[in-house]
Amino acid sequence: KSYTFKQKMKPHLARMVQNLSITYSADECIDLPKVVPIREVIRFPEEAAAYYDRAKQEAIEAAKGNVREVKNVFLRMRQIASGFIGLKDDETGERAEVELLENPKLERLFELIEEIPEGHKAVVFHDYTYTGRMIMKGLKERELKGIWLWSGTKNSTAELKRFEQDPECTVAVLNSKVGAMSLDGLQYVANYMFFPESPLGVIDREQAERRLIRDGQKHPVFIYDIIMKNSVDERILQYIKEGRDFFNAVLRSPDLLL
Repeated sequence: KSYTFKQKMKPHLARMVQNLSITYSADECIDLPKVVPIREVIRFPEEAAAYYDRAKQEAIEAAKGNVREVKNVFLRMRQIASGFIGLKDDETGERAEVELLENPKLERLFELIEEIPEGHKAVVFHDYTYTGRMIMKGLKERELKGIWLWSGTKNSTAELKRFEQDPECTVAVLNSKVGAMSLDGLQYVANYMFFPESPLGVIDREQAERRLIRDGQKHPVFIYDIIMKNSVDERILQYIKEGRDFFNAVLRSPDLLL
């Protein structure tokens, strides 16, 4: 049996839905734990999947015992999962990066950042410089203000101060090697944390999380891992949970990349 919706009832329906759509901020949920880990699992787009499968085939050759090649394959697989490929000119030795056409991992990151409640801020940890560059480019395109702390930042103190004091500057993008150990004070201004790339080491990961989970934090801390399904992303987090370093395990047993 078919039904025809009466258009004159549309305003009444809208009022009913509005009354049912009650939302709460995190601070109103008194039973919410102090730390809320969240995994966002993304699927490879077709182009990236093809490159990743090719890298896995290269891993078979690397598994024969060439440690340098194992490192290169591991690096390439991580980069593809992050949406780019690093290239090296054999003649000049110069390096360049090529961004893949689709990068659903970063697209999801930007969606999550845009969903952060007003008055709250976020930090984003990354491993590769090119990833940081892509994130800053994406923030600018979306007219979101942020800072980037990495080895090329000229005045880290001034940038950090801007993040802390400017209410419109809502995102701090941190290279894991720079921001995981030495920064204090972020817990007073941010309670959202994103890892599009996780540090490999257990201690580095713990120190990164401790930027927000420490004395002075007044809000629940939301920790998002944005990972590619069936990639090294998943294995890295699994090993961190077990207190181990996946990269070191790969050097001993390259077949773990398969």
